[in-house]
Amino acid sequence: MKHVLYKDRLKREKPDFVVRYKIINQRRLVQLPGQGIRTDFMYVDEPNQAYMIFPEFRDEKGNIITDNSEDVSVEGIADMWIIMPEMIDFHKSKLEIGRRGYLVEGSVKMAECEIISIG
Repeated sequence: MKHVLYKDRLKREKPDFVVRYKIINQRRLVQLPGQGIRTDFMYVDEPNQAYMIFPEFRDEKGNIITDNSEDVSVEGIADMWIIMPEMIDFHKSKLEIGRRGYLVEGSVKMAECEIISIG
């Protein structure tokens, strides 16, 4: 199935930030996640608060993966999209290069992340 790009879904030009990620909880996964997985984002220093910030994974060449059935790499780069427009300003004060976080499903940390680029 073809992935609908978040820039088209959200009607925005570019992601809010970009992370380098590493999947850390493969035991919980039957397979690696595919494009379109809707994990939330949690800042390392805010362990009890997850936000609706969804990843859009890139392939090894830096292109957005457009096939939802394609597994993502264990390590790589993902564009991050703040889903709720009213939360963009809230997160702008939190975003900084090098800040760490997690992709989470509920309270389960699925991947470690580091912000490498902002907006």
